Amino acid sequence: MDENPREPEVEVAMREILLVVRTFVNKPDEVRVVIRSGETSVIAELFTHPADIPLVIGRNGHVVGSIRSLLSAVAGKYHVDFHFTYVTEMMNRRREREKRRAIAHPVESVS
Repeated sequence: MDENPREPEVEVAMREILLVVRTFVNKPDEVRVVIRSGETSVIAELFTHPADIPLVIGRNGHVVGSIRSLLSAVAGKYHVDFHFTYVTEMMNRRREREKRRAIAHPVESVS
């Protein structure tokens, strides 16, 4: 997957996510979106300051659900399959741990 968004629909999605989320978090400068685009799908990962997690998730997940709905509309307009992930601090730590394990204990392929 490509780390650099080049397609216009990816650029639009990233701007939409940032615009919406930055309006209601306490630390808008710490909001970032990482876009990974493949051949048929686009994955958007949202990162925020840990104190803003409850604001982004909202009561019963309503806010994050609305963000997904917005992305669904963008995906429909551009005929792209979007996947949205809100990466919390806990998820980020787990990913880092898994990366360290993979480096320390690489899996050998058996031929």
